[in-house]
Amino acid sequence: MKCSVCGNEIKAGSLYCDNCGEDVHIVPDFDAEAEQAYAESIRHMTDELWESGRSKQAGDTTLPEDDTKDEEKRPESIKDKGVLKAHLKNHRLVFGGYALITVLVIFSIVFYNIAMSDGIQESRARTAINSGEYDLAASIYERLLDKNPGNAQYMLGLASAFKGSGNDDAYERTLWEVINLEGIARADKYTAYDRLFVLYASKGDYQGIADFLASSEDVVLKTQFSSFLGPEVKFSIEGGYYETPQLLRLTSDTEGVEIYYSTDGEQPTTESECYGVPILIDEGETTVMAFAVDKRGVIGERVSAEYHVTAQE
Repeated sequence: MKCSVCGNEIKAGSLYCDNCGEDVHIVPDFDAEAEQAYAESIRHMTDELWESGRSKQAGDTTLPEDDTKDEEKRPESIKDKGVLKAHLKNHRLVFGGYALITVLVIFSIVFYNIAMSDGIQESRARTAINSGEYDLAASIYERLLDKNPGNAQYMLGLASAFKGSGNDDAYERTLWEVINLEGIARADKYTAYDRLFVLYASKGDYQGIADFLASSEDVVLKTQFSSFLGPEVKFSIEGGYYETPQLLRLTSDTEGVEIYYSTDGEQPTTESECYGVPILIDEGETTVMAFAVDKRGVIGERVSAEYHVTAQE
């Protein structure tokens, strides 16, 4: 291959001329003359097809005139079929290159959008948790929540990441945030409660769970987590007016409990009388208060009843 400027022989694989420093053009430069010749050739072919069609329609059987003169008028480059072919080839290469780049860009955009979809990202976060990469999982869930604030599922996933990393404070805080979400599905809400209660139970705070459930007005919640409730004391007779002394028995459906009670109207404590035998409700007014303590040390709700016994003369 020779240099187009100085004519010096260029070594194979070299990117410039050793003699004059001219860059080697792998793809030939744009040839304005060849471009014009190409356009004239197309136009000439179109004219011939048009004239041929007209001749056939008119029944003209004469041969077309010799176009040698027209040939002589054409640029010399049109006679060089090699130049024209090379020019066309360059156009095809350039077009093909642009087409390939366009396809790659579109594919990259589509692949990126798929890879960054919420479902794929959540799957990545779950995989990270299963493999013990809790910080990675937390960062993914935080990005998802930036896009989808208040999403209970993502918040529960973030809580799991905090739990795995040993950050119990963030774990507890996130679960409470889930519970306090407006319009949250009951299943998600109770999932958060379940995890909270398990956390408190692992710390031995059974009393905190029982107190919370006792103060809640959610009957379904109390029913679902009744095992965390404190033991309940039952009175064998209702409070009220009686004409004869009564024997009051205190029981509980929870096994292994201890029941403490008082009969003087004062709140009983674990230092009060421990129930063992029926309590005699004698003549006069008697207020009985009682509560039970289970094996976990959880204190149940205090219950009371007033008895009025009037002896008949």
